[in-house]
Amino acid sequence: MQQFGQGLQAPDFVVEASDVLGEGPYWDPRDGSLGWVDIRGRAVHTWWPATGRRERRVLPDEVSLALPRVSGGRVVTQVDTIAVADGIHLREVCRVPADRVHTRLNDGCVDRDGALWVGTYSLRGEAEAVLLHVDPSSGEVTVVVDGLVASNGLAWSADGERLFAVDTGRGRLDVYDRVDGARPALRPGRLLVDFAGGVGRPDGIAIDADGGVWVAMWGGGEVRRYAPGGDLDVVIRVPVTYPTSVAFGGADLATLFVTTSRIHLPPAAVEPLAGHVLAYETGAHGIPLPAFAG
Repeated sequence: MQQFGQGLQAPDFVVEASDVLGEGPYWDPRDGSLGWVDIRGRAVHTWWPATGRRERRVLPDEVSLALPRVSGGRVVTQVDTIAVADGIHLREVCRVPADRVHTRLNDGCVDRDGALWVGTYSLRGEAEAVLLHVDPSSGEVTVVVDGLVASNGLAWSADGERLFAVDTGRGRLDVYDRVDGARPALRPGRLLVDFAGGVGRPDGIAIDADGGVWVAMWGGGEVRRYAPGGDLDVVIRVPVTYPTSVAFGGADLATLFVTTSRIHLPPAAVEPLAGHVLAYETGAHGIPLPAFAG
């Protein structure tokens, strides 16, 4: 197993953000920008490293995800609503199924067909959360996986055939094989990593070009890489308690960006870099990610 240095590993550089609960980093290769959200701050961030330009847009409600659209703007998730944001306009696309009143939208990703996959988490800590598919043409919502507790990080393999999915509530990372057909479907998930009994809980994820899965460990102060077979082979001890998610970006997708949080820390315990975006040059490269086609 590779460990970056001894003790805490300082990032190669920092993107200052001062977020309460930073989440959902995403690299848009079309304009060379990094986007992410501050859930509690109800904000969508965009940073263009080539020019240093920054943009921060505050939305009406908490936002857990903001991913690029093929036609411009972003698709965003707010509590129980999925909408598209273009400039100052926000247009609702769909909502969480009405029978899921005790769940809220969380993390998501886009597949090779431009469809949005987004999970929910249970406000009661029960196995009532789901994984949803949102059709980019019609906005139709399909429940594909049921019985989750807190769906979190989601990422497709480079070939688009396997979906890696974190359930933070159950402390596990599963892999689902895609089923091609008229309706969105996945084969039953198989366990890749069981985090039970360890320090921290799995949160957001990213897939690298070699098929490894990078996992932000909420409350564990680490970012880990698991090989395609599920073996732990890299650990980065980040200088914050609550890393939340990861994404590859920059030139050749060679920089690992890590969003962070300071939400559960008393003022005296907030680390200097908590709430900012940390950047690491790990030697790994990411894979290009599709944009939402709706």
